[in-house]
Amino acid sequence: MSNESSPTSLSSDTEEVVDSRSETPIITNVNIMGTTFFRSNSGIKGEEALEGVDAAIYQLHKVAIKAYFQSYSIKTRIHIMRGEESHKNLTEMTSLVDALCDYGLKRREPFYAIGGGCVLDVCGLAASTYRRGVPFIRVPTTLLSLVDASVGVKNGVDYDCCLTETSYKNRLGTFYPPLAVVCWPGFVKSQDRRNLSNGCGEIVKLALVKSEEVFKLLEEYGGELISTGFGENGEEEIKAAAGRIIEKSIEIMLQELGPNLYEFELERPVDYGHTFSKVVEMAPGADIMHGEAVNVDGFFSAILSFGRGWIDETTLIRIYKVMKGLGLPVASDFMTEENCLKALEDAVEHRHGKQRIPLLKDCIGNSVCVSDITKEEVQGALNFLPYFLMAMGGN
Repeated sequence: MSNESSPTSLSSDTEEVVDSRSETPIITNVNIMGTTFFRSNSGIKGEEALEGVDAAIYQLHKVAIKAYFQSYSIKTRIHIMRGEESHKNLTEMTSLVDALCDYGLKRREPFYAIGGGCVLDVCGLAASTYRRGVPFIRVPTTLLSLVDASVGVKNGVDYDCCLTETSYKNRLGTFYPPLAVVCWPGFVKSQDRRNLSNGCGEIVKLALVKSEEVFKLLEEYGGELISTGFGENGEEEIKAAAGRIIEKSIEIMLQELGPNLYEFELERPVDYGHTFSKVVEMAPGADIMHGEAVNVDGFFSAILSFGRGWIDETTLIRIYKVMKGLGLPVASDFMTEENCLKALEDAVEHRHGKQRIPLLKDCIGNSVCVSDITKEEVQGALNFLPYFLMAMGGN
């Protein structure tokens, strides 16, 4: 049976989520807008504000962004940020801290983080450490950040270690919630096909472990979603499908993360696709985006499930076709035995002594966490992959 979540309101009403271990209330105001960015009432007040904005987004959407703040009579100061993964580092964060100092941000005064996942992560880390914590407001501008980085309380930067001579993803970070999240799908229509596909990597992940409904929508509309700016430039039917996928994805993330904001529980279905992907994504010379790496991991994990007899061949083929229909890679030259075993070691370290790797079981929309994946299983899955791809006539 599919593990579907019950409906949750995603309007501008405030949702109070209480962590069951810490008993600390975390308030997140998640506001999904309609067609016009500046017409939504996000409940944000003030006379002036600092914005940390992705450079590319500001060039494309500065008119809408300016209009939004003008509608609230808010004067703004812009701090331009670089949104690529290569700039998700301490240098970019301290540049933002310099801007906060120069602006004179007050202790209870929020600033805005406007950009994709890297910008939101850097801004969140800066917010959590500046004056030991100031409020910030997330405005995700990519499909991936809309359904992933916008929800939850994790922030961080990558780190190059001098002693190990290794680059670590999100090695420095904090758990720190935003004051609010303002979601406008209109940002997504300016993304190119690869970035749209990249965002779908996180959506496929959620569909596989939590929602057969979302998987079927991706199965039916996959190619059209990519060609229409994820529905923004499409007919009403595709717009409705895209809207439902985004809404359902955010709903799943809220319901999954809400009771476990600080990850006291380390067996998390939403970690699907986030075990082997880290090593692939950070490999020197790898030209792969986060959602693409998650998808490569996700398909490899599906093969592991198939090898255990937990899903059948028909299901595996359906998964493959959905991923390819969205323009996502299912394999990488960096998915070597050495890297996979390294990823298993890192998983044990990161997840406190056990692998805790989500795998699909029985059907799409259901998963279990396992801690007993062996070297032989990894070798078998790696050997099976090229034969499967050959049989499907692709890669």
